[in-house]
Amino acid sequence: MKRFVIIQADPRQHREDILAVMGRNLPDVSLERLTWNTQQTPYGSARWWLARPEGAQAYIGVCGLFPRQFLVHGGMVTGAAAGDFAVDPSYRAFGPALQLQKIIQAEAQGMGVAFVYTVPNSVSEALILKAGYRVLGQYVKYVKVLRTEYKRDTFLPPRFLTRLFAKLLDVFFAATAQENWSHRPSRLRVETPEHFDERFDRFWARISGKYEIMRTRTAGALTWRFTQSSYQAYRNFVLCDPEREVLGYIVYYLQDNVCRVVDLLCLDQEGLPDCLLAEFLKFMRQQKAGSVSLEYFGHAGLGNLLKRFNFVRRPHFRRLFMVFCEEDSPLRPYLDSPDAWYMMDGDNVL
Repeated sequence: MKRFVIIQADPRQHREDILAVMGRNLPDVSLERLTWNTQQTPYGSARWWLARPEGAQAYIGVCGLFPRQFLVHGGMVTGAAAGDFAVDPSYRAFGPALQLQKIIQAEAQGMGVAFVYTVPNSVSEALILKAGYRVLGQYVKYVKVLRTEYKRDTFLPPRFLTRLFAKLLDVFFAATAQENWSHRPSRLRVETPEHFDERFDRFWARISGKYEIMRTRTAGALTWRFTQSSYQAYRNFVLCDPEREVLGYIVYYLQDNVCRVVDLLCLDQEGLPDCLLAEFLKFMRQQKAGSVSLEYFGHAGLGNLLKRFNFVRRPHFRRLFMVFCEEDSPLRPYLDSPDAWYMMDGDNVL
């Protein structure tokens, strides 16, 4: 039976080792992303562990732990996302994968981490369960088609007829869209700011109790996650009151004619969520986006909002949301309740 050595990696000293293992197994890895998660994060640097066979020099497995600040039942706690989990195929049956998962659970407590969450791929689901994580549910994906060419060079079926009558169909879709029946009150305004300023701190103070469990969304946290990200060129859409105070916002990016929403948060009063989403969909039509998609886990309120605007849930989309915490943790009753969470795609490791 093979034995393996697990070490905590120094992001500088073991940079090439980390990138080599991830490069062989994970598609979206870059030096910029590694630096972003170690030098700029407001939550404390991410940590990685490397595995190699005993007596060998080359590393064959890696796993990372990414601290995040959460509001849980009114109190601020540190959680962490487990990610960057990869083991070379020829070693997956020999145990280093489970060893890596167990060691980050053991180290998490020493880091002051109250719970660990992860969204594993289908290959690693069984192993993550074996490591002691609990499945709370699944991320759901909703999509709204805005134009017949809903992706670049991809038309609604039947493709030949759709392309022939595309302009007429697009006019029909726009004229019958739910958002066009929604009218923004004259006292409200929309903005597309490039930065998250101090208004977002005041917004966070107003909305932070809306959900039982949610990641901190201060101006600093949003700036690090989206403005400073090396992963995508994120954009912002904001609903404001007459004094330009934030009432709600959406963070998104455009790719292949598709708008992908990664964060959405809005005060739950006076029809504001409906107004925010309606104005955003109108704006996306102006930007010639073919469709809008969104993935989230947790509270049913967001799903109800999306359904009102004719978003359709993708039935075969599957991404499990799993959590690990100690059996005697006082947070466990809250963490075990799927409806207590408010998790967007931007809350995951990217």
